[in-house]
Amino acid sequence: MVILSLILKRARIKALVKDKRSTGEAFGTYVECMVGNIRDKSFTRKTLRGVRAVICPTDDGFFSDQIDLKGVEHIVLLSQVYSSLVTSGYPVQPSF
Repeated sequence: MVILSLILKRARIKALVKDKRSTGEAFGTYVECMVGNIRDKSFTRKTLRGVRAVICPTDDGFFSDQIDLKGVEHIVLLSQVYSSLVTSGYPVQPSF
């Protein structure tokens, strides 16, 4: 849903993905798909060039000290813990 919302806002999207073909089939030319190892400094430097915002749907260590975030103005870490507790439109209080 995040990518679709950005497409509707006509944002330029560069996505780090595991499967370039399936992402390309899902979003077409609206998304520039990048496949590589995020721990590879040259790959991340090239990938993040010109990027102002990073949206990370998982906490997979992307924001380690090894990653050069020069030029990145915004970092958004998405979480689904609370949203997964919502049932039938009514929020359920988390038990943690």
